[in-house]
Amino acid sequence: MEIEYSASDYFRRGIGYYFTGKYKEAIKCFDETIKIDPNYINAYFYRGASLRNSNLFNASTLYQRAIADFKNVANNSNNIFAKSAQTYIKQIEGLCKSKINEFNDQITNNDPCNKNGYSYFMLGYWYKIIIDELDNTSGLDKAIQHYDSLIKDNLTTDENNAAAYYCRHNFHFERGKRSGEIEDFKKATDDLIKTVELDANNVMAYFALGHYSRFNLTKQDKTMKYYTQLLNYYKETNDRKKIAAVHFMIGNYRYEQAKSYKRSKPDGMANYFTAAIQHYKKAIDFNAVLSYLMLGNCYGNLNDYDIAVKWYNKLIENSEKKALAYYVRAFCHKRFEKNKERAEDLENAIKFGTENYQKEILEFLEKNI
Repeated sequence: MEIEYSASDYFRRGIGYYFTGKYKEAIKCFDETIKIDPNYINAYFYRGASLRNSNLFNASTLYQRAIADFKNVANNSNNIFAKSAQTYIKQIEGLCKSKINEFNDQITNNDPCNKNGYSYFMLGYWYKIIIDELDNTSGLDKAIQHYDSLIKDNLTTDENNAAAYYCRHNFHFERGKRSGEIEDFKKATDDLIKTVELDANNVMAYFALGHYSRFNLTKQDKTMKYYTQLLNYYKETNDRKKIAAVHFMIGNYRYEQAKSYKRSKPDGMANYFTAAIQHYKKAIDFNAVLSYLMLGNCYGNLNDYDIAVKWYNKLIENSEKKALAYYVRAFCHKRFEKNKERAEDLENAIKFGTENYQKEILEFLEKNI
C-alpha cells in the first residue's frame, strides 16, 4: 500500500533539506506542501528563501518566484515570518537597483561590456523584475524616462542606439497593456521600426512586431480593434513605412490564427491564410524579404505550389542570405515532392552557404541523390 504524505510531512522534509543547503530538494518538498495545502504560509516563506539562496534558475526566474512567495507571506501580517519576508523583498529590490546602477555605469563610461548594446538589454532586464514583481507601476515611467535620456545622448554605434530603442519599446508596450492607451502602443511600434532601421539584423525586433499579434489570440475582436486604430492613425500621417509595418503585424496575427486553426479546425484555416496574404502584400514597403518569406509560407500552407515558389523566387532574388533562402524553397519542394528541384536548391544552398548549413545539406544529398 502506497504511503500518503501530508502537507506537514513534506514541509518537515523540506526544512531538513533547507538547513543542509539542499535547496533543489527543499523546493520540491515545499511545492508538494503547497499543492496539498495552498494556505500553508510557512511553506511559501521557506520556498522563497530556497529560491533566493539557490543558483538553480536564471536570475529572472529565481527572483520573480522568490518575490511572489515572499509577498504571500508578507500579506499575512500575523505570520511570524511576515516581517522577514518584507525584508527579503526589500533586499531583492535593492539588488535590482544596484544592478541597474552597474549597467548605467557601463553605458556612461563606454565600458567594453556594452558591446552590441548588452548593457541596455540588461538594464531593461533588471528594471522588468522590479516592475513585474514589486507592483512598482511608477517603475514603468522611470524606465521610459531613463531610456528617453539615453536615446537623446550621442551613443557610439547604431547597434547601441538600436538596443536602446528596442528596450524602450518593452516598457511602452507594457504601459499600454496596463493603461489601455493607444498612444503607448504607437510609441512601442515606432521604437521597433527605429530599431530595425538602425540594425537591420535585429531579428528580435521583427519578432516583437509579430509578438503584438500573438500575445492574445483569444481576444480577436479587441486585438483587431487595436490594429485598426493603429492603421488609421498612420494613414492620417501618410507614413507609408509605418503603415506597412502595421500590415506586417496584422499579417503575423492572421498567420498565427491560421496555424492555430490548422491544428484544431483545418476547414477554417484557409480564410485566415488568405487574410494574412492580403496584409503581407501591403507590408513589402516595410520589409520585402520577410514579406516574401511569409507570402511563400502562406501559399504553401494553402497547397498552391506555383504561387508559393513565385514568392520564394523573390525571396532568393532579394535576400542577402542566399543559402537560407534556397534552403527555404527546398523545403517547399519537399512538401510537394519536387525532388529534382529540391536537390538543385540544396546544391545552391551549399554554394552560397556556410558550414552551419553544409553539414545537414550534404547528409541529405548523400542519402537521397
